[in-house]
Amino acid sequence: MAYEEQCAGKRWPCGEEQEDREAAHGAAAEEWERGTDGRAKEAVRRAMRLLMSRDRSERELLERLGREGFGPEETGTALEYVKSYGYVNDRRYAENYVMSAGGKKSRAALRSFLLDKGIREELIEEALTLAAGDESVLIRRLLLKRAGQPHKLEEKELRRLYGYLARRGFSSGDIRHALRDYQDEALSNFFAD
Repeated sequence: MAYEEQCAGKRWPCGEEQEDREAAHGAAAEEWERGTDGRAKEAVRRAMRLLMSRDRSERELLERLGREGFGPEETGTALEYVKSYGYVNDRRYAENYVMSAGGKKSRAALRSFLLDKGIREELIEEALTLAAGDESVLIRRLLLKRAGQPHKLEEKELRRLYGYLARRGFSSGDIRHALRDYQDEALSNFFAD
């Protein structure tokens, strides 16, 4: 298989585009090394170490570097450097988060988390289109996972399930509706037997 065929459909540059990008970054990196002071280089190294442990949003990275004593100029230089290599990308961050947590949390909870991380609203909307689907189906799936097959629920178990779903960001109306359907199904199963 040709290298270009391997790269087809990839999100990262391949082939000649990859070589052009690496050459441009190589020249930019050399220029950056000559014109950057020691404190800014230290901020870049720290940013790289932070990004090795997990993906971060731009705002998260800036705040963390600021808490560690780097000034606005150093944090800006570090962010510019890691962004130029694609190490920080808010769009990718939002999409990855939605894909990993989308089956466990409501759209409202996903939106709230991403807003707290400093992701722009338009990027959040784009990412949420990946999690397209009916929330009632998600609630039902989580309910079945947590409570098992439909059966008569005691009040204590109802409160526990309600809290479980509420902590995942679902609206109280949607939760009540799902719990009512769950109870109705248990009742219909009882009479069917």
